[in-house]
Amino acid sequence: MLWSLLFIPLAGAHICLSDNELTNKPEYDWINDQPSNWKTTPIDYPYFSERAVDRDKLTCSYIPGNHWWRIDLMDVYKISSIAIYNTWYPNISGAQIHIGNCPVNDGLTNKLVKTITDFQMDCWNVYQTNTSGRYITVSLPRKENFYLCEVRINATKEDSPFVLIKQKKTWANALEYCRANHMDLASILDEEEQALAELEVKKANTDFVWLGLHYTCVLEFWFWVADYPLCFDHWAPGHKKEECDISVAMQKTEDHQWFSKCVYDEFNFLCEK
Repeated sequence: MLWSLLFIPLAGAHICLSDNELTNKPEYDWINDQPSNWKTTPIDYPYFSERAVDRDKLTCSYIPGNHWWRIDLMDVYKISSIAIYNTWYPNISGAQIHIGNCPVNDGLTNKLVKTITDFQMDCWNVYQTNTSGRYITVSLPRKENFYLCEVRINATKEDSPFVLIKQKKTWANALEYCRANHMDLASILDEEEQALAELEVKKANTDFVWLGLHYTCVLEFWFWVADYPLCFDHWAPGHKKEECDISVAMQKTEDHQWFSKCVYDEFNFLCEK
């Protein structure tokens, strides 16, 4: 499915544009995306969630009993503005826009960037933001039926600081390779870098991928080889083992959690560019 990236220079936090005003703005190229909105859409139900990104304002998204809509952009983007068009009742004033990199709880744990106010029907309500993320969720805090007729997003893709090396090496050999050919074995310092790393790791041909986090059993602490403090983590429950000859590998699938692994295991690895 395709959706548009619109360049909309805005002065205020919320404006309302006509079709002509919106379409006369310069546009970026369309890109493919895979929305992951409502999890249980009946096959025979006509108002499925993808209708909010089909570039047709007359086909609206609505699922009985759901009060949220989410899209997975399939990469991390810097999102500048979101435009929403509705022709159907009810008015969605009070709805909230969340943007971030976590799909848990339908994206509602991600940063709240806007609360929709003074929503106007039959025009493009444009909301500015300056937030990076992979997931966008629009939700009503109140429990009532929720319609979205069309959503357009102005965004630019974030450059990844990582490169996946599809060679099987021990942790020490992976570290040596990264330092010889790139910068270092990857350090992950926040949620956004975790999301960018996941996009690379899912392309691996081993079940785990080495990161630059190592445990020293002499000094009894974890450290990033690039000398960053350990301020962020994504451990799999019960898999943080503080022993000699242990480093961290990210799981290729599931939630891309971190596992303690023997440094002599051979995996693909993630380098910093």
